Amino acid sequence: MPDAATVHQHTVEDAQIRLADNVTFITMFIADIEDADMGLAVCRLQQDQVALDASFRMLGQLARITLPDFI
Repeated sequence: MPDAATVHQHTVEDAQIRLADNVTFITMFIADIEDADMGLAVCRLQQDQVALDASFRMLGQLARITLPDFI
């Protein structure tokens, strides 16, 4: 049966592994942002804005539909 010190040591080692994984993830996340192609990012943003605008217009049209419109 492991003593308390061994249990605490394993807990600390597990925490160190999780922290190292988090550091790796955050480092890669930041690198992806810094290395982003600005032209491509702007293009995608504009496409998303057009799609969002179209969906809002469609929702507005659906909100105005009444039962006689279906008949």
